[in-house]
Amino acid sequence: MKCRWLGVFGVKKLPILLIILVFAWAGGMAKAAVFEVNYVVESPHPYPDNYNYTWTIEQPNANAIRLHFVNYSTEPGFDFIYILDKDNNTIATYSGSGSDVWTPWVTGNVIKVRLVSDTAIHYYGFYIDKYQFEPSSVYINTLPYEITAPGYYILNVSVEDFDPTD
Repeated sequence: MKCRWLGVFGVKKLPILLIILVFAWAGGMAKAAVFEVNYVVESPHPYPDNYNYTWTIEQPNANAIRLHFVNYSTEPGFDFIYILDKDNNTIATYSGSGSDVWTPWVTGNVIKVRLVSDTAIHYYGFYIDKYQFEPSSVYINTLPYEITAPGYYILNVSVEDFDPTD
């Protein structure tokens, strides 16, 4: 397969920013794209005793989604942050401290964050600044393709010599 990379130029901060656009041939279908969205979710700082709260982030038409923790800090072994799917299955558990952490990918268009604390010792909690998602489909009519937004720079995307049969 021949696939020459594309050009991405002069992006300022678009609300949804195409950060990766890679074309791969899989199962007779061209797949593409991981999008990033600036989206703040944070716990109280510090979180209270006996805290049990769940935040839900939903991205329509997403196949998978993951979150970025700027930082988190909980009482190690006693207070927990859970990453859940739409059916409340636990995908990951965090306790203690961390910074610049991406959660695992969660299948579907919903991801949940649950913070549970005990009766004593309060820590900072967490701060999430963005999430990424893989869309269920990306339609590109003609290439090169130009994306614009008022007051922002132009994002040029082009793919050359793409032949899935090579």
